[in-house]
Amino acid sequence: MESAETHLERYLREQSLENFVRLRDAVVALPDYKPYSNYKLEAYSLLEKKKFKKAVKYLMSKMPGWILNPGIHRLVAFALHKLGDEDKAKSEYALARLFLNAILSAGDGSEAHPYLVSSVADEYDVLEHLGKGLRQQTLVERGNRRYDRFDCEDGSQIWFDVTAPLTHFERMVHSAKQ
Repeated sequence: MESAETHLERYLREQSLENFVRLRDAVVALPDYKPYSNYKLEAYSLLEKKKFKKAVKYLMSKMPGWILNPGIHRLVAFALHKLGDEDKAKSEYALARLFLNAILSAGDGSEAHPYLVSSVADEYDVLEHLGKGLRQQTLVERGNRRYDRFDCEDGSQIWFDVTAPLTHFERMVHSAKQ
């Protein structure tokens, strides 16, 4: 099996849906992949205290398991900007845009073509990007696939395929019980 780094390099060279799915599958297989951890609480705390170097170090410690999350790259970019490292900040912001666009191009958010995500944080990054407010979130199972359906304040629905993160989470819980 090829490494996540190899898949990332391939995706950076050629941004296709096929390469994104392969990269996402490689990330999901990583030992440090934790799709339901909440890195943002600690990161925001460090940023509020103006501990920008610590924030960058903390956020980068979540890699490569969180490499596909647009929000983590935006936070790293912000901290790097505050540290005066504009070149690295621009690179991180470019990664945030790249991975947000990858999620958006993997579907259209409908039930028939849900967005493909690797974490719940990805879902909220998409909602924020689309300017949608959440009214209710519902887990929907269809055969062997699982989806988060977000009912938005404006009456629209946005669907996300969460099969991979949920399957990984269930494996973790199952192995912890043994």
